[in-house]
Parts: sequence; C-alpha cells; structure tokens
Amino acid sequence: MHKSLKINRLYAFFFFFLSILAPVTLLNGCSKEEKLDSSLRNLPLQYAKNFQLDTLSEGVLRLTVQVFLGEDSIKHHYILRENEKPIPKSFKNTTIIPVPVKKMVVMSGSHYAFLKHLGAEERVIGFSDKKNIADSTLYNHIITEKVKEVGEGSFLKQELLYKLKPDVIVAFATGNSFDSNLEKIAQLGIPVLYVSEWQEVSPLAKFEWIFLFDALVKTDRSVNLFKIENEEYKRVKDSLRALNLPCHSVLLGGPVSGYWFAPGDQSYTGTLIRDAGGCSVFPKDSSLEKRLSLESAFIYAQKAKTWLHPGYYKSLNELLLAENRVQLLNPYKNKRIYNFDKQKGKNGALDFYEQAVIHPSKVLKDLINILHPKPVGNNPTIWYRNIFYN
Repeated sequence: MHKSLKINRLYAFFFFFLSILAPVTLLNGCSKEEKLDSSLRNLPLQYAKNFQLDTLSEGVLRLTVQVFLGEDSIKHHYILRENEKPIPKSFKNTTIIPVPVKKMVVMSGSHYAFLKHLGAEERVIGFSDKKNIADSTLYNHIITEKVKEVGEGSFLKQELLYKLKPDVIVAFATGNSFDSNLEKIAQLGIPVLYVSEWQEVSPLAKFEWIFLFDALVKTDRSVNLFKIENEEYKRVKDSLRALNLPCHSVLLGGPVSGYWFAPGDQSYTGTLIRDAGGCSVFPKDSSLEKRLSLESAFIYAQKAKTWLHPGYYKSLNELLLAENRVQLLNPYKNKRIYNFDKQKGKNGALDFYEQAVIHPSKVLKDLINILHPKPVGNNPTIWYRNIFYN
C-alpha cells in the first residue's frame, strides 16, 4: 500500500514534446570532449519539482530525484541507458539502470498504478506486501505467486530479491534514513531507485511522475496520457471558476495524540481544496503540514461548513473515541464529514493512493461534488464517503 499508510501520517498528478524549448544544461565536471549534444533537449516539466530527466546523448538519460529524509533532502542521480550506450566518464560511478526495464520490483501501490496506466504492469515481478495493495489484479498475482511478495523494512527478503534479479527496485524513503536492507541490495549490484512523487505539492505534479516511469519502461504513452489528464483537470477547474461561487469553508485534518494535524496550504491536499473552490479555516501559510493545539484548532473549526480528511478512523465511533469534543463542530452537527477511504482492497489498502494519483481530474470532481453539490449537481463520488452514511 502507499507509504503514507506505512508511516501513519494523515497526509502527508507534463506536457512532453509539445513545448520542448530549453537546451540541455552542460553538467559540472564534464571535460570538453564530454560536452553534451546541444541539439538534444531537456524534459520540460510543468509541475513536478522533485525529479528531472536530461538527455546526455542518444539512448542515455540522466535522472535526478530529490529524496526527502525528515526535514532534509538529498539529490540522487541515475543513468538510464539503452543498449549499453556509452556514457560520459564523469558518470561512471552513477547508478546505471538498463532501459527499457523488463523486470522490476515496486514497493508502493502508486508505483504499480503508474505502470498499469502505461500498460506495463506485467513487468512487475515483485511487490512489498499484499496488504499494501488495493488493486485486485496485483493482489491475485501475489496470492498465486506470479508476483513475489518481497517484504519491506526489516522484513525485506534479501535472498529472494537477489534470486529474482530485477533490473530495478523502485522504492521510497521515509523518516530520517534509507532502508538499510535495500542499501545492502544496492551494494550487490541491483539498482534501487528512490522516488518521491508523494512529496509533490499538487495533483498534476504528482501525476507528472508518469514521465519518469515511462522513461523506465519506454511505452511512449506518457505524453498523450498526461496531455489528456492535464487538459481535463484545467477544464474542470475553469468551469467551476466561471460559476463565481463563494469559497466554501473547509476544516482539514484531525486530532492525533493531543494535537490537530492538517495539510498545509502548499501541500497536495491544500492545492486540491483551492482548485475545488474551498478555503481552509486555518491561517494561510507556506507549509506542507500544520500542527496546532487542539484548543486553537477548535477555535478555527467553528467557521467550517465541511470537514475533510479527519484521519484513519474506520467509523464515527472511532473518531469520537479519539476526541469526543468534535460533536460540538458544525460539520458534525450537519453531518458533513468526508474521508477518502470509500474504495479499499481486500486487506483494507486504500485505492486513493493508487488510482487517485493517476486520475487527478476525478479527485477534483469528487471534491467539487462535495463542496458545491447544488450548482454542479449532486453526483456520486469515487473515493470520498460521508462517514455518517457509509
């Protein structure tokens, strides 16, 4: 399942060649004979900030990924190489990933969702744990051992991974350190690619990572897929703005261990709420996540009409057990509390962390249907449920 379940945090989607204009930037440390072909171009990402693809030469790409470890970040560099093409001497010690990737292990449901959207799901030969996946096809492949369950963290099956010999393991880093067991696998010569799409601050930025996955599997479908999704998201957003509706006051997040945690204004959820015509009741800031005292949170919460993302509570009773005072809030009194756990896998994994990542326009429609049901029509949601009735 997605990493945000693993770390139990509340919250933690490119146009390709239509606007390829910027020339390749010459890399530091390249000698004159290693200068990059200036006729080649960079990938012009529109939204994503945490990765970049640059062409070094025909059949050779440099991938740069910004990986987050707590409050720090580290840039990892990789070379994606076709057919043993030569690479500049200055990159000889960089992790090399042969492309197109034929066999891969992925550790997150969102990784699998990208590959399935590209039509490359059959290349997945290993996955972390079946409890972490909502997709029924992958779940059944794991049950029948068509896809091997490789474990995660301290339970990573290193011998199995070495036996599988994947072309790459796509993983993610959380907390304050890299998975030491995955680092041991990397030392044995199996490339480990750390990705951080989950740290992007907008739905389209998160979806733009489809270009990275297509750079690995080379289906050449990402350009059209992103174009369609990007245009639909903008159409939905602009259609709502044209209605000139008043901003709908929204309470985000929920109580955890004596504090109120909520996504910040410059987060994935914060962007979605704004695009759906919502306004957070909390003060504006530039954070990815807010932490408030319960007392101050309740003061702001009095202005809310709707409460979104209260936390991982399976029922209304669980929410009340965590914090009984929420009964005093207007969203509780008016029965307007929504969570994104409507679609689940067999073991409870949330589809929101898989299909919602590759369909940002549908997530936007879900939220618009919740916040503005009368002007846009009261349509059924895909991922969001009212916890009072479902």
